Amino acid sequence: MHPLKFLEATQIPAVRDADGSIHNAVCRESLIRFKANIGMACGLTTLPGFTFWTAMEWMAASMRAKNETVGEQASPAQIQAAANTIGPLAEWYMAKAMQVDRSVQVEHLVETTTMFSKFVMDAGPYAHGILENLLKSILVQAWGAFEVLAEDLLTGVIETHSNCFDPQKIAKKFYFRKRSAIRDSYDRAFASDQAIVAATTDSSVDALSVLRNVLVHKSGIADAMFLTEVANIPLLAEFSSLTSGSPLKINGVHVSTIVSPTVVNGYSLVKAVDNWLAKKALPA
Repeated sequence: MHPLKFLEATQIPAVRDADGSIHNAVCRESLIRFKANIGMACGLTTLPGFTFWTAMEWMAASMRAKNETVGEQASPAQIQAAANTIGPLAEWYMAKAMQVDRSVQVEHLVETTTMFSKFVMDAGPYAHGILENLLKSILVQAWGAFEVLAEDLLTGVIETHSNCFDPQKIAKKFYFRKRSAIRDSYDRAFASDQAIVAATTDSSVDALSVLRNVLVHKSGIADAMFLTEVANIPLLAEFSSLTSGSPLKINGVHVSTIVSPTVVNGYSLVKAVDNWLAKKALPA
């Protein structure tokens, strides 16, 4: 079993808000949805620590409630008889213990995530596999968030500002289920605007897409296609030493390294499209 380094996955930054720097309504709405979708993916990084934290607090609260109700030396029969009193009291103590400031919550989550990661390493391959799959899920969902952003942004802008586009270029249906299709769609619609091209061709798009594909379509097993693509993507250089048929060993560093630039790049894409529309002198 390899170290999962789960705490490192929590370092993914939040998507920038749709503040005053994004002027077009469609762009703002697309960015808000992207932020929400990335948030759902990255929220999984807190799950192990939060689970371990609540378990620890429940044990402490239950013990305190039992001791106060029937005493430390109570027999199982006495505890059972007082269960209707002990249970609600334990819940109250637990809720009180967890109602702390955000800074304290973060401290708890850092500590318990570290503890849980160590526990998983000691607990064996089944628990290890569950936690590694959670990391894989973050990668899969993050690609879905970027894919949805690409589709929502382009289709929304065309629907609301079709007069800004060459009718022949937008007559053909756009496709967004592959990174090459996303790039072709944006290139066709925006006539190779350099900032938009930079966002759609960023290497983070390749890295996340390739990793997502091998996880979803190949069960995380390297094949010849994956290894060929990895050779040309610096963010995936660590996987270049694998041989065909080898399983990928995902850890929190991979997740943070690959998802973080995608988060930044998603904002850059929205900003680039917003700037393109601004050049058309459109109202917000």
